[in-house]
Amino acid sequence: MSSLAELPALVGFFSYSREDDEGSGGRLSRLRERIQEELRSQLGRTKADFRLWQDKVAIAHGDLWEDTIKRGISEAVFFIPIITPTAVRSSYCKFEFQSFLAREKELERSNLIFPILYIPVPALTGDRWRQDPLLAIIGSRQYEDWQNLRHLDASSTEVALRIEKFCANICRALEQEWLSPEERRDAEARRAAEAERRRQQEAEIKQRADEEERRRKTEAEERRRDEEERRLQKTITRFDNSTLRLAEAEVEKRRQDEERHRLEPEGKLARKEAQRQKILEQEPQQSARQWSLLLIGAAAAALPTLVFWLYISFDTTTKTQYNPSDVFFIAIPALYGGAAGMLLRRFGIPKAVAIPVIPAFLLFVTLSIFAPQHGGGKNVSTALFLLGPPVICTWLAFWLHSKWARKRRMIDAGLIPP
Repeated sequence: MSSLAELPALVGFFSYSREDDEGSGGRLSRLRERIQEELRSQLGRTKADFRLWQDKVAIAHGDLWEDTIKRGISEAVFFIPIITPTAVRSSYCKFEFQSFLAREKELERSNLIFPILYIPVPALTGDRWRQDPLLAIIGSRQYEDWQNLRHLDASSTEVALRIEKFCANICRALEQEWLSPEERRDAEARRAAEAERRRQQEAEIKQRADEEERRRKTEAEERRRDEEERRLQKTITRFDNSTLRLAEAEVEKRRQDEERHRLEPEGKLARKEAQRQKILEQEPQQSARQWSLLLIGAAAAALPTLVFWLYISFDTTTKTQYNPSDVFFIAIPALYGGAAGMLLRRFGIPKAVAIPVIPAFLLFVTLSIFAPQHGGGKNVSTALFLLGPPVICTWLAFWLHSKWARKRRMIDAGLIPP
C-alpha cells in the first residue's frame, strides 16, 4: 500500500456536539454531508467504499456508545473535530479526541487531525490553551477558522469553496506515502534480513581477508625459511668446497713429499722442504691488502727509533736539546718499513726486509754527515745502531702477521675451531 488514500475502505471520523447541531437546526450534519461528498469526489470514491463516520447516524439506539465509538475510530484514518465551547467541555468529545490520538499514533502519523473552529472558544486566545491537554493539541495543529461561515447555508458558494479547499488539504495528507502495519512488519523483516545478509557478507569478506593475510604471511615465512636454507646450504657448500680443496691440496702435497723422499737425496729434500715452508709462510701475505702491509711495516720500523728519541727527550741527565733534523731519524725507519711492506707480497719476508736496508743505511749516513751534533761522518756506527732495531721489528711484525693470517684462513675453512 503506497498511501492511506488507497485503502480498500476509507473511513473518516466527524466529531461534534449534538447540542450544537440541534441548536443550529442541523447545520453541522449538513456540513458533514457536504464534506463527505466533496472528499468522495476528490478521492474518486463511491458511497460503498467511503464514508465520514458521525455518531448521530452510526450509533443505534441502545448500543454501548463507547464501544461503538472505539470501533468507529479504529476504522478511521482521519479525524475532523468541530471545535465549540460545548464540544471542549463535553466528555464524549474528549473521549473521541483522545481515542483518535491513539489511533493516529498507531498509524505512525501526526497530520491526520483537521480541526474546524466553529464557535469562538475564549480559552484558545492568548496562551491559555497550553494549560489544557485537549486545547494544547488543537492549538498546536493548523485548524480551519469557520466562525464567519457558520451562519451561511452549506450549499452557498462561499461555503462550498472553503469546503473544497479544506477537503483538498485532507486529500493531500491521505495521499502521502504510508505503509500498513503488515507492510511495515514485512519491510522491517526485509531490512533485518538485508542487514543480516550484509553482516554475513562482511563477516565472510573479513574472514576471506584474514585467511588471505594468513596465507600471505605463511608463504612469506616459507619463502624466508627457504631463502635462509639456501643461503646456509650455499655457505656450507662453499666451506665444504674450500675444506675439500685444502684437504686435496694437503693430500697432494703429502703424495709429492713421499715421492720426493723416495726419489731425492735427503739433503736436497730438506732444502726443498725448508723452501716450501717459507712459501707457506708467505702465502697468507698474498691475500693481504697492499696498503695494510705498508702501514704495518712503517709502524713496526718507526717504533724503536720513536721510543729511543722519546727516552732521550725526557731524560734530563743527557741534556740533549731538540733539533729539527731529529725528525728524519724517525722518518727514515718509517720509509724503510713502508718499502718493505710494498715488497713483501712479491719477494716474501726475508727479501722484503733485506732489500731496503742499503738505501736506509745510506740515508742515515748522509744525515749523520750533515748533522754535526751527531759527530759528522765519524758517526757511521750511529746509523748502524739506529737501523738494526727497525729491521728486527719489521721482520717480527711481518712474521706475526703471516701467522695470524694463516690461522684466520684455517678458521674460515673450518680446519680448526675459532
